[in-house]
Amino acid sequence: MGSEQQWDKENAWPPMVHMVIEGFRTTGDPVLMKAAETMATQWLTVTYKSFIRTHSMFEKYNVSAKSEECSAGSGGEYEVQTGFGWTNGVILDLLDKYGQKMTSAASYPTQWLLYTVFLCLVRIL
Repeated sequence: MGSEQQWDKENAWPPMVHMVIEGFRTTGDPVLMKAAETMATQWLTVTYKSFIRTHSMFEKYNVSAKSEECSAGSGGEYEVQTGFGWTNGVILDLLDKYGQKMTSAASYPTQWLLYTVFLCLVRIL
């Protein structure tokens, strides 16, 4: 049900995504651990593609669209915030845990190394 509230439907919040991934990762169950890896790599890909398109990191994301079209979330009592610390923190943690498993379309991990460097510099410049 879409109520236009910020915690509803299409919006995904990085800390909540991270909690689910961590919960699955730490179960010891190989199936759930693989699901955590899949979710982590999908989240990293979606946020990366969104950044390339918008030049911003957001506090929440609308994940109802295809990953190429994922954008800032909406709804609630204020405009979506950019350059958001918890988003960057989740990305850095997921890159630390799953970055070695990620490659670009050309199967070369340089893209993800650049992503890590980028996140460290976001909004500092």
